[in-house]
Amino acid sequence: MIYWISRSIFWLLFKACFGYRVKGTENFPKAGPFIIAGNHLSFLDPPAVGMAWKGMVTFLAREDLFHNSFFKWWGASVGVIPIKRGKFDLAAIRGSFEKLKKGGVVALFPEGTRSRNGTIKDPKGGVGFLAVKAKVPVVPVFIRGTDRALPHHTVFIRFKRVEVTVGKSLRPEMFAKAGGEYDYLAFSQEVMREIEELGRE
Repeated sequence: MIYWISRSIFWLLFKACFGYRVKGTENFPKAGPFIIAGNHLSFLDPPAVGMAWKGMVTFLAREDLFHNSFFKWWGASVGVIPIKRGKFDLAAIRGSFEKLKKGGVVALFPEGTRSRNGTIKDPKGGVGFLAVKAKVPVVPVFIRGTDRALPHHTVFIRFKRVEVTVGKSLRPEMFAKAGGEYDYLAFSQEVMREIEELGRE
């Protein structure tokens, strides 16, 4: 219930203040499980990505945000998974894996943190690892405008257009190596290349 109420509030805010729109929704699979992977520019990115898909989306958020009592309650209510930054967080991986095994949709930002200048940075290997272990496709999305709508070190939004472009799915089988092994980082890097390409369109 809290998830759908929050989604409705964000939808009204984004449409009224940012002229929010999504392109390429036909590229989403008809149903989960799958992973959505996007570039990371602003704190507005999670709702921008979450509203692009018609169903519920599970996000990962850095653990220190849960020190805030309101965010701790809200995050737990909408299914946010806490993750420790700068390390391989097995608990967060397991939580994401369980969501996917139940047919859910998980959204990740492979860069691991927000880009301060808008350029796409090198990804971590986590999205490739999770996709391979859960045997699910990754849908790349490019987010445009959230860095202008809510720049770094600001608390007030600005009336700038926000747009999300959805690309075609990448499947983990594409990155299988001899002997049944996988190159997790190569998968993640290809995901980021696809995201960057969407930004050029």
